[in-house]
Amino acid sequence: MASLDHLKLFRRLFNIRRTCLRTYARKSATGSSGSPEKDISSASSPPSSGGGGGGGGGGRPTFVPKRDPLPTFLQRKVQEILLKISRLNMEDVVRMRKTDRHQKPRYELMSEEELKELEVTQMERAVELLKMPPFMKEKDSTTKVLSKNPEIAPALTSKYVFTDISLGVGNRDRIIVIRDVDGTLRTANPEERIRANQIYYPKFGVSAVPPKMFEQSHLEYLLENGLTDIVYILDRVCVQFEPDDKDFIRVTQTIYEYVKENRCFSKLGSTRFFGPMAFYFILKKDIQYLLVDMIQHDLLLDAVSLIHLYKYIHNREKITIPQDISTDTEDQLKIIEKYCETYHQEQQLDDLKEAVKSYRLSITDQARASG
Repeated sequence: MASLDHLKLFRRLFNIRRTCLRTYARKSATGSSGSPEKDISSASSPPSSGGGGGGGGGGRPTFVPKRDPLPTFLQRKVQEILLKISRLNMEDVVRMRKTDRHQKPRYELMSEEELKELEVTQMERAVELLKMPPFMKEKDSTTKVLSKNPEIAPALTSKYVFTDISLGVGNRDRIIVIRDVDGTLRTANPEERIRANQIYYPKFGVSAVPPKMFEQSHLEYLLENGLTDIVYILDRVCVQFEPDDKDFIRVTQTIYEYVKENRCFSKLGSTRFFGPMAFYFILKKDIQYLLVDMIQHDLLLDAVSLIHLYKYIHNREKITIPQDISTDTEDQLKIIEKYCETYHQEQQLDDLKEAVKSYRLSITDQARASG
């Protein structure tokens, strides 16, 4: 873990993050900042060659929260906890990625003071790289009929798209309407809006046809056979889709479930996706295996922070940020045991209870060995 107090740096960058996400919050918030709730509802065969879109049927259904989770996700204390439990490790954050343009290393001689300043600068860079993509509900796909003119239908042989290409208008606010072949004039659906915006204001890295790896059958085949890096898929999906796109939500949730089923949470450690993954499991009320992983990696403070965040989101209890949590191991274990006692009726917590028991035994064995 990094030796610097990165929580202070997190706070300094909260205003930058809120500015970047203000558009999302303004458009997605429905006026209710209440707590999100639950309910959600894999294939091993090689992918088929059909389908040109990013969707693709099959697989598990996506989890749909009953309320918009974005206002809760953007709260300062929620962000602070999610960043804190992301397992910040400088070597992992700045590691070479497949999309990096590799450069030759540069060596410099510097004083101790200059070295400390450089460490702070690199920590700020690491925090920038850990900026989490916003956790949003799926965008509304309904369209609004503006007028019906069946008398002009005989003159129409295909759909017509009318797009406002004025400068200074955001892609989400841009007026885009469709004239169907039956004469109906309506607003564009999300897919039509994306294609129209990409034509007039193309974004670098966005493909007109989504890559095959985002189709559900291909995605599950890649994951089950370990043919690609899950962080690469998540980075790529952030480029291709908006955070409230149905395909973005489907792909990210599929990977989060894969991580849980294979107990490989460390693969997302020190990445910008660990926080959204933890938030996703909190909304689903399914944090047992993430807690077990934290206990096994001797991250009791992170486990307790996750429990406090869980109680805050679902029960509106007072949230406790990490630096206010007791550092005493026994106190932290008691909080985890209290969580098991409180929620054992609605969740299967046998593995978590066993992990706490094993941790206590290891502490006892260490005490005997040192004594």
